[in-house]
Amino acid sequence: MGLRTQSLRAYFRETFEPRLREVSKGRSLLFVEKHRKLLLLGFAVFFGVLAYRVTANEARIDWLMTNRPRIEAWEQLLFSRHFVPVLDPKELEALAPSLPYLRTGRDPRVWITENHRVLVLFDPTGTRVYSLGKGLPEKIEPELWEPLGHGWDAYEALSARSLPIPHETVLKPKKGRKIQRDAREIDF
Repeated sequence: MGLRTQSLRAYFRETFEPRLREVSKGRSLLFVEKHRKLLLLGFAVFFGVLAYRVTANEARIDWLMTNRPRIEAWEQLLFSRHFVPVLDPKELEALAPSLPYLRTGRDPRVWITENHRVLVLFDPTGTRVYSLGKGLPEKIEPELWEPLGHGWDAYEALSARSLPIPHETVLKPKKGRKIQRDAREIDF
């Protein structure tokens, strides 16, 4: 690159760059002035839609929190899925540090481990722990808890899941005896 080219570039920078900045500033200000109403309308619509979605979600969570399934409904579903309540205080005490932490009242109230062995139901009457089959695992990492949701959403999510059946609950017929079945039952 020659000396003349360098000097022309320097001259161009000194002469035209400040003017280009001024022109571009003026254009952007002119654009904002011309279309200010349209921009304000766009922002208002955007924030209105955002506020509607947040409010609708909050209202849904409020409804789910106030209209939750009764504990009898939970127990019927859990017993039909072979979950048993954990009542041993020593097991519950050992499990307490690994339970999910509820930061706010809006956090999901029903949690299950990834392997579907332990379910925790945070109820206003107290925390209830259920295990699939007998006993609890030795240790559950806090990262393994998966939220099922609030109230009826959690109930439906649990009833829609296919859970493993523990070995101790599978009925095996003894020799010479048949398991009684309902005549209306259909096997596939």
